[in-house]
Amino acid sequence: MNTYSENQNTLLQTNKYQKMLVSFFAVFKIDKTINPIQYIMSNIDIHDETVPDYIPFLINYNNSDYLLDIMLWDYSELQSL
Repeated sequence: MNTYSENQNTLLQTNKYQKMLVSFFAVFKIDKTINPIQYIMSNIDIHDETVPDYIPFLINYNNSDYLLDIMLWDYSELQSL
């Protein structure tokens, strides 16, 4: 029988963006100076189907502060599942 946590873990394994969010904020808790643009570019293909369309836009716009705000929102939404 599948439990909710098993289903959530499966979802995280298949959703590369969500998996990257979890790993980013694990690092961010330790190092608040980490650049979200550089982290995303080195850890995920921004054209992956699981990456929301606004992420490549914000990366191309080169606004790491706004990108971080959006990632915080996405991460909080992920944690509320």
